[in-house]
Amino acid sequence: MPKTSNRLAVERIHWLEVFPVLRLGSAFRHALQPGKLIIALLAVVLIHLSGSLLDWIWAEAVNDQSGERGVYESLVHVQGVELTRLFESAVHLELGLGREPGVFDALFAVVWNTPRSAFAEHPWFMLLFGADVLFVLAIASGIMCRMSATQVCLGKLTGLSRATRFVAARWLWYLLTPMLPTCLAVLLSLVLMLAGLVFFNVQVLDVVGSLLYGLMLAIGFVIVLVGFVLLFAVFLMPPAMSVEGTDAFDAIARAFNYVLFKPWQYAGYLVGSVVYLAVVYFIVVMLAGLTVYATNELVNVGSFSAFGPGSETHFEEIVGSGRGDDAGTIPTSAWIVARWGELLSALVLALMFSVVCSLQTQIYVLMRRCADGAPLDECAKDDAQNLWSSPEDMVDPVAQAIAASGPKGHPKPDSEEAKPNEPASED
Repeated sequence: MPKTSNRLAVERIHWLEVFPVLRLGSAFRHALQPGKLIIALLAVVLIHLSGSLLDWIWAEAVNDQSGERGVYESLVHVQGVELTRLFESAVHLELGLGREPGVFDALFAVVWNTPRSAFAEHPWFMLLFGADVLFVLAIASGIMCRMSATQVCLGKLTGLSRATRFVAARWLWYLLTPMLPTCLAVLLSLVLMLAGLVFFNVQVLDVVGSLLYGLMLAIGFVIVLVGFVLLFAVFLMPPAMSVEGTDAFDAIARAFNYVLFKPWQYAGYLVGSVVYLAVVYFIVVMLAGLTVYATNELVNVGSFSAFGPGSETHFEEIVGSGRGDDAGTIPTSAWIVARWGELLSALVLALMFSVVCSLQTQIYVLMRRCADGAPLDECAKDDAQNLWSSPEDMVDPVAQAIAASGPKGHPKPDSEEAKPNEPASED
């Protein structure tokens, strides 16, 4: 008998199917879509202007190691330090699971510790500023996630105007989605506070309260569980609405389900995205820094000043924010150059914001396939343009059915052909 060969020839390996985490690598390319960068830059500028305006209204200084700052300026400074620590820990693969600080410690400081400390010291400022940030980020991330959804699922670009119409039809859901679980946790917290007020301030009633303490523990567990899961599920909510086109309740159910029942897959994608963000941030900041350095050096060479030791050129005085005698137009030029520097920083932040939204959408689509078995090319149709249809475009279905029928409501005979200038009706 002839021998049969057990060898199997592998012609090609689809690495994206074998290692789905590699799909995250396309986030930077997706983030460069001009419409996304415009929305991200607009969001960064609006948040900065609102924070600066609140600093001017409050006129309250915060003392730190660098001197006196406004509340918003101090918050930005602290968050910048923590974000730098987060990306440095990610680059060095220091997760912070043991005693040493790492990614999770820095992430927890950015998301919880720093805002909580600022809220404890300046509650009204943080309430107003937090509401503004929540609204801007909800709308901006929804638009960018919708644009990423069509790229990831359908492989095509969606224009800024079309994505904006999609989100405008659901803007309230985008705003309420992260707030509903928070409201539930706050409501249960008020229940526990009321229980403490009623049962543990009067003798005899404290015995009843101690008997109900088991129920209080259950409520406390629900509060902690909702808060902990929300900390991670909040990143999946905007892409859930953008991909599925559903309401807040469906987006919350999907996000919580993926985090609770597929935690290891989500943790792997989350760690991979943090490392990817750290590498992208390092490259982008390095390019921005080299751009500023090269520009300043080359312009300084052409400023026609002495090149002797210790001499300062006219442009060096401008870049140095008016070093020297501050004569003439140097302060004005220094102020304008500083604004250009702030615009470059805003562009870096906008690019990173766009990358984050692209990563969120990629992770959501991968988690949906992992948990629900849904194909990657499923995406909600953009039906929001119906809300902006003109009255002439609206067709009454009853009138259309009557027009398609013959006299007295009888159907037209099959032998009657459609007129050349009229389209044939579709089944």
